[in-house]
Amino acid sequence: MSAAHCAAKRLTHQAATVDVLKAISASPGDPQPVSDLIAAQAVALCGGPTVSLFEFDGDMIHCRAAIYQGWPPEVAAAYIASFPRPADQEPNLALAISIREARIVHIRDADTSRAISAAAVRAGLRSGIIVPVLQDGRAIGAMSLGRIETGGYSDPQVKLLQTFAERASLRGGKRVLNGSRRRRVPGRRRPSRCRPPPPRFSKA
Repeated sequence: MSAAHCAAKRLTHQAATVDVLKAISASPGDPQPVSDLIAAQAVALCGGPTVSLFEFDGDMIHCRAAIYQGWPPEVAAAYIASFPRPADQEPNLALAISIREARIVHIRDADTSRAISAAAVRAGLRSGIIVPVLQDGRAIGAMSLGRIETGGYSDPQVKLLQTFAERASLRGGKRVLNGSRRRRVPGRRRPSRCRPPPPRFSKA
């Protein structure tokens, strides 16, 4: 890769980060536009058809934004409907590990990993990455990306995803401080804000 190409990539990533910061400033009371923008930027800049943003409230994992390009509609709908879910429901999967251990889980080949979800396998994903959204060293959420090729993500892409996770932490932390945990009623499952993918994302 040439120096010019690397420089152009850096500028593109910087511009994406600026766009996210602008979205945060423009929607101080509503985290959804920021979540949606981060998801769209991650797909566009990291070359994968799948991205999900999750929030962790200390007990349950909630899906806050998602793009599932190419997923069979029934698989995407079933996966979305499985949230919110307890963090320990599938403790050996990458999402739970990333949140529990507050670290990146990078699956470069689905055939050699047991941490990828059955839904991702049915959707044809061959690699993926989970980047935790951290606050005070603990995970308050995560960003999940998947690709149909093996190999995973490059170092610059991982760095960009970490930057997005930091921005999501600013927004996610504010949501928690505004009382999302206090409003949670024991035993009640708050609905997911993820939506099934539009028809254009479905397989032909």
